[in-house]
Formats: sequence, C-alpha cells, structure tokens
Amino acid sequence: MRTHHPLSAAGLTLRGSAFAAAILCGSAPTASRAEILVNLDATALPAGPLKLWKNTGSVAGDFTLTETAPTVETVKSAKGVTMSSTGFFTGPVAPNQITSAGARTIEAWVMNPAGSDFETIIAWGRRGTANSNCSFSHGVHPVWGGFGGWADADLDWAGRNKFGEWNYVVYTYDGAKSSLYSNGELAKSEEIALTTWEFDDTAEGKGLQIGRAHV
Repeated sequence: MRTHHPLSAAGLTLRGSAFAAAILCGSAPTASRAEILVNLDATALPAGPLKLWKNTGSVAGDFTLTETAPTVETVKSAKGVTMSSTGFFTGPVAPNQITSAGARTIEAWVMNPAGSDFETIIAWGRRGTANSNCSFSHGVHPVWGGFGGWADADLDWAGRNKFGEWNYVVYTYDGAKSSLYSNGELAKSEEIALTTWEFDDTAEGKGLQIGRAHV
C-alpha cells in the first residue's frame, strides 16, 4: 500500500537491536552497541525530485525510485522528502538480524498533513502469513495504523500520533515485545512472537521499501 497523503520524512534510521526508549537500535539493547543498518537523511539534500536516496548505514545499497519521484522540499520549517501517491523507494534486502524474531528498532521524523488508515514509512517481510510482516506506519486505523505485522502482530497508535506537524516516531522489537513511541512517549506495546520474512516473494521488488508496504 502506498501513502494516501503526501507524507514527508526528514530522516529514517534502522538498527539491528531493540532499545526500550524513544530512540533506535540490532542485537544488544544499548545505543552505543547498536549497528546502524540503514540511515537516510533528507536535511542536506538539494530541493527537487529525488530519484535515489543514499543509505549511509552499514547495509550495502541505496534506495532507488519506483514510479513518480518524491520531492525534497521545506515543510513546516524543516527539509524533508514528500512522498507522492504513486512513488516509493526500494532498497537492499533486509539483513538477517532483523528478520524472523530478530530485534530491531526504527526511528523517523515525519510530517503527515492528515490522518488516513495508514501511511507507510518503511516495510519489509510478507503480508498474508501470521506475524510475518514488518510495516511501520503513521495512521489512524484502530488495529494496524502504527505497525502491520499481520494477524496478531498489528499495533495502532492509540490516539498518540499527531498530524500537521513534525513527529518523532519509533518502533522497537526486542525479540518478545513490539512497542510504538510517539514524540518520546510510549503509545502501545504488546508481547508477540514475530516471524518476519526477509522479503515477500509475491511482491513487486524484494527489498526494504520506503513509502510503500508490500502488496
């Protein structure tokens, strides 16, 4: 699923461990030991259409455009990448440490002008099989508006997300518990055994995706 409103992202980081606070971390629950796997920063990008988003994390591979190019622009006094309704980025395949029940943390700065069911920030895994998906979103759906794990693994924001302003949002999984944080506060947490796939063998593209969940 692609974004329904022009969601803007100023930056996104993905690490291979869980860090039980509103920050991102891969196998050890300390920020200093958490390897940054994916790091995307919009703040230094030139304004205009963006066809390739460079990844400065440890996983090899950048994020390339599919369909209509998102736009780098200043939104609410901060530079971000505003996603189009038909454009998304596909990057490298998810590394092993953030598949199956591997711990992972995602953090992002996003500005969502209005609420819809969900606006995908980053996704990998497989939809349609219980607990096999990993889709971090910003939306209002009462079941999967924040995290789409499929079946029992979904989470909503419990009304803690905000629209029309920049938000610092975080998802963590420590191998046993999924948690969502909004602007430094815990929004929702649930114990669940994830079985996240490396990629969806039925989807368009087989890598990490920005602005689109696998279909």
